[in-house]
Amino acid sequence: MTFGLGLAIQTGISLLTKVIDEQVHAQERALEAAQEASSRIKSINDAYASHRKVAEETASAYEELSKGVDTATNRNISLGAEDYNKFLDINKQLAGAFPELITTIDENGNSIINLGTHGRTASDDLRELLAAEEDLQNFKISKELSDVFGGVKVQIDNALENQEKYNAELEKTQEVLKDIRNMASGKISIDDSIDFTGDFLNEGDAIKHNAYISAIQKFYKQLTPERRIDIAEMLDTSKIVQINPDGTSFKFYLDTISLSNDEKQILTNLIQEQSQDIAISLSDSIGTSMQEQAEKTKEAELAWKDFIPSLVATMRSKATFKELDETTQQIALHMVEGLQMDVADQMNKNNPYEYIRNSIIAPLTALSDEDLSKVSDAYEKLFSLDSDKLSLDDTKKQVDGYINTIADILGKDPIELKIQFGFNDIDSFVQNYSAIMQKAAEKFSGQTALSLTKGGGVEKSMKRNTQS
Repeated sequence: MTFGLGLAIQTGISLLTKVIDEQVHAQERALEAAQEASSRIKSINDAYASHRKVAEETASAYEELSKGVDTATNRNISLGAEDYNKFLDINKQLAGAFPELITTIDENGNSIINLGTHGRTASDDLRELLAAEEDLQNFKISKELSDVFGGVKVQIDNALENQEKYNAELEKTQEVLKDIRNMASGKISIDDSIDFTGDFLNEGDAIKHNAYISAIQKFYKQLTPERRIDIAEMLDTSKIVQINPDGTSFKFYLDTISLSNDEKQILTNLIQEQSQDIAISLSDSIGTSMQEQAEKTKEAELAWKDFIPSLVATMRSKATFKELDETTQQIALHMVEGLQMDVADQMNKNNPYEYIRNSIIAPLTALSDEDLSKVSDAYEKLFSLDSDKLSLDDTKKQVDGYINTIADILGKDPIELKIQFGFNDIDSFVQNYSAIMQKAAEKFSGQTALSLTKGGGVEKSMKRNTQS
């Protein structure tokens, strides 16, 4: 029977170890896959950004210079040597960025490109090319979304798990620090015993244990040889500290009935002396631990922040998003861009985009014409508030009013929606009012665009949030 029980325990431990190993390896695989996916997404974004930069820097110059060139052959008609070389250089840049424009090669090996023909401008053609590339870019990113989210989820779960464990340990350590400070300031006295419990895995408990042991050892050395013999067994630290079966928790018990009042005072003074040495160091250690934990949480938050653009790109690639009107698309973008990492668990039940589709896109799509008009009106007014003409209180009232209107129609939590729209700090801020309004307004109007010259002016050619 003993053998069978031992075998069962051994098997149980083996299975538990296997489960833990599998979880660790699964996390490692998820993080590795996320890193690889993120690298691919970066390459996609970098390529698009490079092409957009070429288009922005060359479109207007190409339109002007191409007037002096036969673009069907690249033959110079009326340009000076410098301008013609500039045209060829621009032609080369555009051919490299947009190889689909190349129709053939001229006699000098330069690409002949099809751009700005049939009554269209080069800017028109480049806008269309970039729009198509952006759609393809978003589709490619959507294919990587699951892997990226898997890595982000691991980081968030670890941060939250560590935070939960840390909070419990921190609370316990702060209680111990309070005791140590009381000891250091002489607010303790020894009666018939010294009795407390702790765990060596907790820094505060371990330090408190060491302080008492050190004080007892110093106390013992100050006794006369005869007195040492009398109370040697009582001061035996192996009997004072009992380690529990788990191997880390302990019970500290010192029977002090046989000590004289003078001896109790000496021991009290020694404990106070030891406590003075460790109180400051433990306080610093707690501060350092808090900073380390805050850093872990910050890393998870940054991972989530880096994940959001991929989520936005995925949403942009979906037909359900494209079918929304421009204002409703902006509302959806705002809501996704403002998502906090506490929704990761809900996303994990299915997949990230299903959460977006069910919780954001579907409610917007299902709006009646009347409700859609109300939501759009409230949204546009929300981001058109003039901070120079309104007091803080008036602004707060209007912000809350517009957000409540939108939240009520969409069936959303107003507080959650306020965070998603970037107004989460407005309740508590005074001095940063303008900064918050500016930040929120930028999110509303922050439509990065290819700015191409047309008819002598600069226009916002694509109202899209592009990945960079």
